[in-house]
Amino acid sequence: MTRALLVLILASLSAACGGSDETPANNASASGTFDGVSFPVVNAVSAQVADSKGTVSAVILTTDANLCAELGAGKSGKSQKVIALYLYKADNTTTSHAATDLGDYAVTVTSAPGNYVEADFTSEDATCTQDVAHSGKASGGKVTLTAINGSAYKGTFSLTLGSETMTGSFDSTACAAVQTLYDGNTTCN
Repeated sequence: MTRALLVLILASLSAACGGSDETPANNASASGTFDGVSFPVVNAVSAQVADSKGTVSAVILTTDANLCAELGAGKSGKSQKVIALYLYKADNTTTSHAATDLGDYAVTVTSAPGNYVEADFTSEDATCTQDVAHSGKASGGKVTLTAINGSAYKGTFSLTLGSETMTGSFDSTACAAVQTLYDGNTTCN
């Protein structure tokens, strides 16, 4: 492979990940379990993504240290565990906006304007098939944002999953390719 071709490939992967280097390991952590399964996340990537109601801030905490590069190539890693935090500001029941406020985002959504989060927990096997018994949505809790820098977010979370609680922190790296994951347009890597 020529050096020029290698530089071109690396530049395109970097652009897909928001122009930054790959996310360093250990920019996310979680403790606790969901149905007895731990989520030993080490990586957090994020983007403002479009959905049918507007935009949300998607913060993806994962066991996959190379998620941004893989998403840039349209792939998703095998046997990974993911905590997906979708943060948004609701101004009414039909429109959402990406997170812009520091502070708390509540899991419980009401029809009132405010800051909310939807938190999904997904465990996948070696064929990228979701383990339904160990996947689900948080039923309560909150995410607290302590810093926002463009599409990068820093904060903590305490989420209720049935009778269990999971807590943790993240300092995400912006990765425009998160939209690919949000849209479900990845293949098993």
